[in-house]
Order: sequence, then C-alpha cells, then structure tokens
Amino acid sequence: MKIKDKKEILLLQYQEGVITFRNQVSLVVQIMTVMIIGNITIAGFAFDNKSSILLILGSFFPITILVLVYFAKKLMRPFIENSIKIERLFTEKEDPRMIKEFIEKTQSKNSIRNLDKITFTNRILSKSLFIGLAIGQISLGTFLHFYYNWQLF
Repeated sequence: MKIKDKKEILLLQYQEGVITFRNQVSLVVQIMTVMIIGNITIAGFAFDNKSSILLILGSFFPITILVLVYFAKKLMRPFIENSIKIERLFTEKEDPRMIKEFIEKTQSKNSIRNLDKITFTNRILSKSLFIGLAIGQISLGTFLHFYYNWQLF
C-alpha cells in the first residue's frame, strides 16, 4: 500500500494514536484486575495458613496499582495530545471534535465546578482507598502476628 500524500499519513497517525490510547486503557484495566485478584488470593491464602507475612506482602499490590495508574496517565498523554493536534489540522474552520466536546463539557461555570468536585473527590478517594488498603493489610498482619501468634516466616 502506497501512501500518497501528507493528509493520508496524518489520518493514519491520528487513527493509530486513538487506537493506541484505547488499547493502553484496556491494558491498564486488565493489569489492575489481575493485581486485585492477586491481592485477594494472597490475603485468603494468608488467612488460611495463618501467615502474617503473606498478608503484609499482599499490601504491595495496592501500592503497585497506584504506581501503575500514575505512569499510565503520564505515558498516555502524548497520544491524546498528538491526536488533538492532528484533528486540529483537519478541521481548519471549526474546532476539532475532541476539543469541541471538551470545551462544551468544561467551559460552563457549573460544569467546571462539578468537574472539579468529581475529579478532586475521585482522586482523593482512589488514592486514599489504595493507601488505606495497604496500611490496613500491614497493620492487620502485624496485629495478627503479635496478638494471635501467627507465623511471620
């Protein structure tokens, strides 16, 4: 297949950027699912065998999920920015669709207030949930070791 002009190259680049972003989001969700299942499995095994060290080691799963989400956001941003730039080149007279939708949803004062509340609340809840889970597992493992004589190693 021969690519004839710059417009076809940009269109192909745009499509690949959006597809890559979607694939990365899907991959992050799959990895998070595996991490959550792994955490539950290790916690269940720890309770079954009365091993507090396994419960403590299981606390690394929530921390790994936080690190994964942080780096995924950081690494996926260029794909979206590139796609928006290319979309802007194709729509000279009107705003690109992605930008237009973004502006419509974020530029009214009510939308901005609601978006800030949701974003702030979700950020705080998700981080505190995973950090609380990790601290809880460490505390529970330590508590069970010292007060119920569960094996540490």
